[in-house]
Amino acid sequence: MPDAAPQTFDEVFNIVKSEAVVAFTDLRQGVMETARIVIVHQMRQIATAVWDVMEGLAAGDYTPEGAAELLDMARRAAATAISGATELLYSEVQAAVTRIYNALMNAVAGTVKTALGAVL
Repeated sequence: MPDAAPQTFDEVFNIVKSEAVVAFTDLRQGVMETARIVIVHQMRQIATAVWDVMEGLAAGDYTPEGAAELLDMARRAAATAISGATELLYSEVQAAVTRIYNALMNAVAGTVKTALGAVL
């Protein structure tokens, strides 16, 4: 026999809450770790670029203007990579919210069918 349709707000909420926990646990274990790795890697690259430029300035390899341009290029490259990771997070959050919404709609649909069946 299939599960009975939820009859109360709490029953509907528990279904949605359970789906939310699963959806966001999946999100945290997958894409969040990928984004963290990307962001940490980019921070390391920026730190390396700053250090290299400082050494180059000290050695006379770069002009102050050239050093500023190199640092700006490193900043823009990191911003682009981090933006990509952020967009990935955004897409995955949207998918998780859609998953939760679908669980809610399925729970409510079952309740409505049960209510209509009782009335008809």
